[in-house]
Amino acid sequence: MKIAAYARVSTEKESQVESFEKQIEIFNEFTKKNNYELYKLYADEGISGKQIKHRKQFKQMMQDAKEKN
Repeated sequence: MKIAAYARVSTEKESQVESFEKQIEIFNEFTKKNNYELYKLYADEGISGKQIKHRKQFKQMMQDAKEKN
């Protein structure tokens, strides 16, 4: 099964960067453990989650899902 994942942190502070890297590590472990294929990883780093308009990768993920890409 192909899956997509989304990772986001709101700042580029060191602790947030580590969290971002950990999110990606967890996605990779999950896909490997379940014999899935990580089709695409969408990621917004240093972007606040308060408003979607600035989260370009999130919006791209939603558009791709609508278009079944």
